[in-house]
Amino acid sequence: MDNKTVRKANVEMLVREHEGPTAFGKAIDREQVQVSQWLGGKPIGDRLARHIEEKLGKPRGWLDVLQPGAQGALETAPLQGSHLARPDFTKLSEAVYLAQQFLQILGKQHDDLLPPELLEAAYEAVETLSDGDGSNVVDLMKFMTRRMQERAVDSGDTEKADAARAG
Repeated sequence: MDNKTVRKANVEMLVREHEGPTAFGKAIDREQVQVSQWLGGKPIGDRLARHIEEKLGKPRGWLDVLQPGAQGALETAPLQGSHLARPDFTKLSEAVYLAQQFLQILGKQHDDLLPPELLEAAYEAVETLSDGDGSNVVDLMKFMTRRMQERAVDSGDTEKADAARAG
């Protein structure tokens, strides 16, 4: 699930909590028209997300994590192929743990918020390798390292590619 979907679901919940887009807009110093645009699908960028969090006293990154009260918005999420645009939360939990272990093995510090590309690689590793096929931690780490290298090379970030290769 991408940030656009998560942020929209969280904003929909916040609008309900504020009893409508007008009151929500006022709480975050924005016009009702702009709030309605987000509800209609206009993406909420990083700067705006941090602004909303600050105005509402939420921790940094709060809008980027699906909040419990926002789950209902995903029930009507658009279909992707024959599946809802919603991850397997057990696998997501395993991916978070794997990403944290990956960083720890590399001796890297991490904040509570994991880099999206790392979490995506971890989720893909869990999805690909942990279906009861006897994969072990070494296999998962090798898989993640390859994915991180590929993503860094694809993005032209040679520094990240070298760092992933060193890990």
